Amino acid sequence: MKAGSMQTVFPYRESDRGDEQLLRAAERASDAPVMLIRLRPGTKVTKRPGQENFNYGDYYAFSKICTHLGRPASLYDSQDHISLCPCHQSQFLITDSAKPIFGPATRALPQLPITVNDEGYFVARGDFIEPIGPHSGNAITMSGIRANQVSGDADDRIERFKSRLLEGAGVAE
Repeated sequence: MKAGSMQTVFPYRESDRGDEQLLRAAERASDAPVMLIRLRPGTKVTKRPGQENFNYGDYYAFSKICTHLGRPASLYDSQDHISLCPCHQSQFLITDSAKPIFGPATRALPQLPITVNDEGYFVARGDFIEPIGPHSGNAITMSGIRANQVSGDADDRIERFKSRLLEGAGVAE
C-alpha cells in the first residue's frame, strides 16, 4: 500500500475464517467498513489519550461510518489528511484523531487498534472502544430505512418512524 493512500477493508473474527457464510455476514454488517490509511512517513499525528498505540507505524484504521448519520465517510484527501462524508459534508482530520473539522458531525471517527500478525497480515488487536456511527446508538436513517444498533424491537420502531414520516408529509398508508 502506497504512502498517502487509503483502502477500504472489512475486518472479521479470526474464528470466522473458513466459514464463507460468516465471512459474508461480517462483510455486510452495517459497521463493517474500515478505512486503512497509510500516512506519509514523518506526518505529524495527534493521538487520542488511551489510543496512542492503536496504529501500526504509518498505518491507521478508522471506521468508515460517519458519526453524523451513518453514511460512508470515505472520500480521502491525502494532501490534507481529510476524510469527507459527501452526504452532509462532514470532514474528519485523520492526523488529529479523525476529529470533525467541518459539517454536522460532532464526534471523531472511531479508531480500530491494529497490528501485523506473524504471517504479515493486518489484524485488529481488539474491537472499537467507541460506538460506530451516530452517537445516539439508536440511529434510524433514510436509505431504505435501516436501523443501526437499535435496542428493543427494531421493527416496531422503524414502523413508528415511517408512520410519523408519512403523517408529517400528509400521506395515508
